[in-house]
Amino acid sequence: YHLRVFLYLFDTVTSVSIHQGAAGENGPQVVDLQPVFDGYNADGCVSISSTLAKDIQRNAAQYYLLATDGNYPDGAARSQLHK
Repeated sequence: YHLRVFLYLFDTVTSVSIHQGAAGENGPQVVDLQPVFDGYNADGCVSISSTLAKDIQRNAAQYYLLATDGNYPDGAARSQLHK
């Protein structure tokens, strides 16, 4: 994957993960992307089950990306996935 995260008003991004949950719903973390940032950019690769990968692909709107930082460890920014 390749991420570019801009959190201008926030602290340094500490984690980015994919959670299961429709728009407006909080849900459990299903993938820890374990990003290592170089400025605003991060590249990486994580292993997930083929079942989960297919479900994210088929039902993208039921998942969201959550970025955290030192000031907002429960979530600094959220972005719903879509096809």
